[in-house]
Amino acid sequence: MIKTKSVRELPTPDDGRRIYVPGFEGRFGQGIFFDLILPSLAFDEEAFLLRPSCKRLRRYGSGADTWQSFTEMYRWELCHSDAAYRELGRYAASSKERTVTFLDMCETPEKSLRKIAAEMCGCIISSVDIRIE
Repeated sequence: MIKTKSVRELPTPDDGRRIYVPGFEGRFGQGIFFDLILPSLAFDEEAFLLRPSCKRLRRYGSGADTWQSFTEMYRWELCHSDAAYRELGRYAASSKERTVTFLDMCETPEKSLRKIAAEMCGCIISSVDIRIE
């Protein structure tokens, strides 16, 4: 199963592996709980895996892109990055044996990168059980 939550929510035993998807965050503070940020998820101006490109983040942050156009381009970036696609495929496959919970700083999933990452896993392996929270 793949779940999504805000990183601000306390861990629960049924979260399994908690994976943080960086994006629109501020600074980490108290009450932030996750198992790992893989090096491939970390901020890098030259390469992106699960983080939207810096250009895309800036365009959305400045209001030049709508949420819809931002998510379309972010999905395109994920699909056209072999490394990101492989990484999402790994999470999708492993979720059949152990729950994977994608996290980000957003309070709700409506405009969250965790939701997009989870949905992309469902596109890679359609039989994955996904719960958006």
